[in-house]
Amino acid sequence: FCAKNGFNPTYFIATKGYVELAKLYQQVANEAGFPVQLGEKQNLVRWPHITKTSADFDRKLRDYDLDIYKNFYGPFFPQFPKGDDAQMIQSMKDSDVFIGGTVDESIRAWRNIYNQAPAEYLTLIWHWAQQPKDDMLEELRLFLDKVLPELDTPDFAAAAE
Repeated sequence: FCAKNGFNPTYFIATKGYVELAKLYQQVANEAGFPVQLGEKQNLVRWPHITKTSADFDRKLRDYDLDIYKNFYGPFFPQFPKGDDAQMIQSMKDSDVFIGGTVDESIRAWRNIYNQAPAEYLTLIWHWAQQPKDDMLEELRLFLDKVLPELDTPDFAAAAE
């Protein structure tokens, strides 16, 4: 429906599903007379944390995301794994929607996505009520200054002209 009507879908799913749907969107949109590149008009959602160490990524997931994952997202998404806190933190990382680690680890994770299908739009979610504002703003700065420039994003606007 979105591809046939020129709408931009938003994906709250793992990379594998996003890539499959982005390819399907491109195929259907092109067949419907809306020529798009792979990733064009796509909005990918991720919960990022850019940290000083790999272990700090786990700490931030535990301190800033675990409670919401267990008590809010879990009831809405029964497919989310259950278990103790350590199991849930690992499942958050395995979900492929909580993404991060050090700057280098974050770049690798994002490149893994973009090498399969870039996204014209990104929605990045931080849990403001749990994470200190300055820490979150530092993560956003690191994403914008260090991670985003390393991603091979097509110039979708130039291709449309």
